[in-house]
Amino acid sequence: AYAICTFSLGVLQNKAVTFDPPLPSWKQTAIEKFNMGTYTKIFMQFPETFWPTDTQFFLYASPTTRGYYPVFQSLSTENFLPESNILFATVVDEQAYRVERQSLTQTKDQILDVLREMFPDKHIPEPTAFTYPRWTNEPWVYGSYSNWPAGTTLEMHQNLRANTGRLWFAGEATSAAYFGFLHGAWYEGRDAGEN
Repeated sequence: AYAICTFSLGVLQNKAVTFDPPLPSWKQTAIEKFNMGTYTKIFMQFPETFWPTDTQFFLYASPTTRGYYPVFQSLSTENFLPESNILFATVVDEQAYRVERQSLTQTKDQILDVLREMFPDKHIPEPTAFTYPRWTNEPWVYGSYSNWPAGTTLEMHQNLRANTGRLWFAGEATSAAYFGFLHGAWYEGRDAGEN
């Protein structure tokens, strides 16, 4: 009798799904008003931990490029994955799009250069494992999270989450309180299912 649509905003914006009958114009307008952002975590495992084991986060400020591999987090700490030798870097916005378009080798070489600059007195070995997702290219999501651009109104968001007949909408983008977060998707899906 009812259906719940939980496609990501990116899927809806890229018209990766066809609705029959088509969505009303007010709904399509609401979908187009929001942004999909990208947030890329680049995971590396090394043969040994060369960074301080009592530190979880490391920050890097490139002298020339804003957002160039600015945040590193160690998972090789107590209460995470001790002695795993795993470190990951986070990039967002333009840098995430750039990284997702280039090869793993290019990204790895750039990160190793940054790490060698951050730890000039240490031997930085080649990672034994290196990977990251390419969220903007994944046809089931087309981005990492939804975002309200400047000028977005509550009415636009209410239209984004509004039902169209017996088709209900849920997902992180429909959460006013937790858009962009996994628990926003969980709460919205739960509420739509209960309703």
